[in-house]
Amino acid sequence: MRVLLYFIASLISFCLIVSIFNWLIYSIIKNRPHDRKDWDLNICAEKRDGGGINADITIHNDLKNFLLIDDIYDLPFQSNSFQNILCYYTLQKVQEPHLLHKELTRIGKNVLYVVPSACEISDSLNIFRNKRTFLVLKREHNKLPCSIKLPLADTIHHLTGHKFQ
Repeated sequence: MRVLLYFIASLISFCLIVSIFNWLIYSIIKNRPHDRKDWDLNICAEKRDGGGINADITIHNDLKNFLLIDDIYDLPFQSNSFQNILCYYTLQKVQEPHLLHKELTRIGKNVLYVVPSACEISDSLNIFRNKRTFLVLKREHNKLPCSIKLPLADTIHHLTGHKFQ
């Protein structure tokens, strides 16, 4: 009985520490790329203003310069239309990150990918929000980072009507 209580207390302590750590990451670190506001195009799966055109597959009426896009793999821009593109917390939500990477490098010169790092456990392993997790320790990348599919994510997204494909 004592061992079980010790195990439960340890598990609760671990979850509390992870939650505090994730809160710090979200509160302090997560907004930094957007704060620069020097992005010509911001492909974002959240309501964040990148300073230029803000594009998403979900409507955000209160976001400045917002553009609703239908197909993340076929963006409505000509080649080399943008100098700086921010792809913020989007790669982990798409089925084919390499196709999105190909499209972003077609339309822009510099692409910065921001993905959950392995330290952001509650976000990087969240199968209800993400289809992939990235095998990285830092969040910002100029090249497509390595990823793996999350087990059961496709099934859960299909059942819940997740919009990203």
